[in-house]
Amino acid sequence: MPYTAYIEEAGDEGLGRGSRWFILGAVIVDKKKDLEVSKCIDEIKQKFRLQPLNAPVHWRNIKHTSIRRGIIDCLSQYDFHLSYVICDTSHDEITSSTLKGRGRLYFYLARILIERISWFGADLRDTVDLVFANRSNMLYSDLKNYLKLLLNDRTCQIKPGAIDSNRVSCQNVGQLKLLQVSDICNSSCFNALEFDQYNYYEERYLLSLADKLYRRSGNLFSYGFKILPGNLHQSEEVVGTYPWLKKI
Repeated sequence: MPYTAYIEEAGDEGLGRGSRWFILGAVIVDKKKDLEVSKCIDEIKQKFRLQPLNAPVHWRNIKHTSIRRGIIDCLSQYDFHLSYVICDTSHDEITSSTLKGRGRLYFYLARILIERISWFGADLRDTVDLVFANRSNMLYSDLKNYLKLLLNDRTCQIKPGAIDSNRVSCQNVGQLKLLQVSDICNSSCFNALEFDQYNYYEERYLLSLADKLYRRSGNLFSYGFKILPGNLHQSEEVVGTYPWLKKI
């Protein structure tokens, strides 16, 4: 049975300004379980009395830590997989690169993420459709054309047959519950990395979802939790700042 990857972002892609971390992540769901997993949004709304009930769930609008923890606990009971590509936008290797142009960082991370999504599909000998969350400053046609270029690029590591450029779409987060799930998961990763105004981060949400991260032969950091540039997850600064990395 084919899968679908629901792709959303978290953070600010502006290099050297805004948030330090920019994340592009995918919630990957077996198509036959789409409806089941999407129902978690209804469960979350009812359990935590989120109003109005017909409004989408946006993580940024949930202010109470206890409710956020409850949402993650609820979500963790459902069957899906996660893959993140995470970029340190303040790193010299990134700020001095050619990624400064409008949308370039997003497309670059999309390439890295789609490669991993295709590896996931190839591991299962299956295909994965792609559903991107709409971005106000990006044309869907640009995204689709970019993907076609990638599929014809021999240097790209997208597994042949795993991704079909004709089965790619963009949808509004508010209109698709599984993109709301992706919003929650991407925001949870962002909260684990980005310091808040009081100089704290919150890793508990992400750790509660750690068993859903895409791993291959025990390897997480090349697959479900890719940090750019290079092997940044091994640097003394990152490991020292985020000791929880050893727990995932």
